[in-house]
Amino acid sequence: MTIPCLLTGGAEWAFIRQANALVGSGHRVTCYLPYRCDSDPAMVAAIEPRVNVVSLPLMTRFLHRVLFKLSLMFPRIDPEQRLHSFMLRGLQRRHGFDAVNPHLNSGTTIACQAFRDIDVPLVESDHGDYALLLEQDPTLHRLRLPLQRLDAMICPSYVNQQRIAKLPWASSFRSTVIPYSHALPPTDVPRALPQDGVFTFGLVSRGVAEKGWSEALSAFRLLRQQTTRPIRLLLVGGSDYLDAMARDLDSELRPHVIFAGAQSDPRPWIECFDVGLLPSYFAAESLPNV
Repeated sequence: MTIPCLLTGGAEWAFIRQANALVGSGHRVTCYLPYRCDSDPAMVAAIEPRVNVVSLPLMTRFLHRVLFKLSLMFPRIDPEQRLHSFMLRGLQRRHGFDAVNPHLNSGTTIACQAFRDIDVPLVESDHGDYALLLEQDPTLHRLRLPLQRLDAMICPSYVNQQRIAKLPWASSFRSTVIPYSHALPPTDVPRALPQDGVFTFGLVSRGVAEKGWSEALSAFRLLRQQTTRPIRLLLVGGSDYLDAMARDLDSELRPHVIFAGAQSDPRPWIECFDVGLLPSYFAAESLPNV
């Protein structure tokens, strides 16, 4: 399995759950995580110890930026991809993979280049990337290699499968739908806030505008004008965008809106919700973990 790094996001959590489930079922799993330096340490720590995690040696964020810029300056040489190919082919010789499972289109491009001429099945796990890629590049230039090399794709929802069905894949290409899954939470999860009788609307997501944070806040402002019942809005996520929203919040709303910040385990906060919100208009939304 391969993904460039493990930031806090739905695709990354799906990657971790899948790796852990596979190794828990008795399979041998190697995760190529080249840019561990860019990952959230809590995300990396969530991977089962039995999963073999391999990263680029001595890689730092500064070196990653340098390597990326060198690849832009010398696209024919592409030192970044050459390094990935060297690592992945070495892992293939050592472990003899039965299948390679890249996540996110950037990971798929890395795998397709590395195994372009090596006969190993490449099965991508889609996370909605193709909505963004088709919007950015209708000519499919960036997709030419995956369209030729991918053997199959796992989609989390039928929306994703319908979207990719329009693309000119190789005749042997197959796709299937396996919805994201999550273990049922234990019943004794503690609440992050005391049970004070205030009706709580909550939103958990990445801190990007397209997830609908501003829309949730606007709806909450309107609702406060229509009810005398005590209500609050609990926002769980972290980013500069959300920090700016918190700073700009008008004084009248401040006592009623809680910015909880990024949480490695949001369950104690979710336990406080009476209603969960999903106002996302993110183009690549497929089957949100929420």
